Amino acid sequence: MKLRLVTTAVSGAVLATVLSGCGDVQGSIADATKGAQDAIEKAKDVQKQASERADEIQQQVEDAQKTAKDLQDQADTLKDKAKDAVDAVTGG
Repeated sequence: MKLRLVTTAVSGAVLATVLSGCGDVQGSIADATKGAQDAIEKAKDVQKQASERADEIQQQVEDAQKTAKDLQDQADTLKDKAKDAVDAVTGG
């Protein structure tokens, strides 16, 4: 009978140790899962910010290209006017 009680007590102690370890493992898994979810959300936020910044840069490039074209058009117009003025003076 004493052997049976000792065996039961040891089994209970082992089971309690294993179950408390499972709780620790479950807690660790939950923490790791939460950390992974936080990392995914952060990556999504960074991706969104990068996309928005890329859109801003693209708009700036398009604006700069339009400005360059407008300046080239103005330069061509001034060149034509200067040529017309020279032709008017020289009779050309």
